[in-house]
Amino acid sequence: MPDVVFAEYRERGGVIDEGFRRRRELWWLHAYLAVVAVVGGGMHVGKISAVVRS
Repeated sequence: MPDVVFAEYRERGGVIDEGFRRRRELWWLHAYLAVVAVVGGGMHVGKISAVVRS
């Protein structure tokens, strides 16, 4: 997400915890798993491992 989205959210009183940006890759985990299941995307296995370890 663009930084402007976060800035507007904060301006309107929203609170974004410190670890939010660090966890963004977790949002993609389902997509990585789907690619591996459907296409056999071995190229994503390293990415999945990194996300799970984080």
